[in-house]
Amino acid sequence: MPVLLPLTSERLVRHGLFLIEDGQSIFLWIGREAVPQLLMDVFDKPSYDQLPLSGKVCRLFILQRLLFWFKPQSSSNSQITLPPLNNPFSKRVNAIIDYTRTMRRGPYWSQLYLVREDGDLRLRAWMLSMLVLDRVDQASSYQQFLVSLREKVRQVTLVAS
Repeated sequence: MPVLLPLTSERLVRHGLFLIEDGQSIFLWIGREAVPQLLMDVFDKPSYDQLPLSGKVCRLFILQRLLFWFKPQSSSNSQITLPPLNNPFSKRVNAIIDYTRTMRRGPYWSQLYLVREDGDLRLRAWMLSMLVLDRVDQASSYQQFLVSLREKVRQVTLVAS
């Protein structure tokens, strides 16, 4: 497993990937200046512009079975897949995602969402809300919240004694 990083936007680099998991959803953020070799290794696409728009990622084998059984009239280009490619980096990314899913052992399967830096605003806002160490608008950061909670507990303790 890769090293766990603090949940802060400082870690979102424009030339790479960032995986966030909250127990129910997994977000794979990709920066708009992503290295071309990274895009080829993970998505089998030569450039950022050729990546699908942000959205839910379908498992390739499930999508293939659906296409086989239902044979839709239109093409399925709107579905996003994370292809299992035959290179070490793709295998590692897919293994990390699979391990993260099985680690939870809940009654549900965590959905994987691809979030492009310039993609769907709602999906990007949802993913950015997971960065609890950042201060957003009027809300305090997680550290600021803990400090204010500690101060409130200290005040209640002083009044009670």
